[in-house]
Amino acid sequence: MPAKEPRNVDEFESLMLRGCSAFVAVSLGAYLLSILPFFFWTESYRLLTLGRCALVGLAPAAVLGVVATRRAGLPGAAGFVASALVTAVFLHLRIGQMFIAWEARQAPEPDYPSSLGLSAPGASVALSICLALLVMPKGELPSSERPAKDA
Repeated sequence: MPAKEPRNVDEFESLMLRGCSAFVAVSLGAYLLSILPFFFWTESYRLLTLGRCALVGLAPAAVLGVVATRRAGLPGAAGFVASALVTAVFLHLRIGQMFIAWEARQAPEPDYPSSLGLSAPGASVALSICLALLVMPKGELPSSERPAKDA
């Protein structure tokens, strides 16, 4: 008769499965929410269009990230920050694409500075990390108290 596995192994496996599933779902969901508006409004050389895409895409992704962080804890926060990093790469490439098209004279001159290509994605990632840290359940954050040394 095979030995029965201890109950805590099953609990560990279900905990790992829930955490990994939350990470994947949040990272994919927030990324898709973030980039979809760029496929509907293609005039990315206009600052107004970038703002509209950010409002329609990044705001719902941030709400999803906040809710996921509160409900799933660290795996939800990690998925949210992972999606913010991938979205930052997308934004950087999209803004760079507008300047390349302008230099090739295939698109109008963007009405924002080229430095936005790094500052907008960086600000997006920083905001996502701050949001995740703000709403993280207290039990998930490491303690700032250090153990007392025995003298």
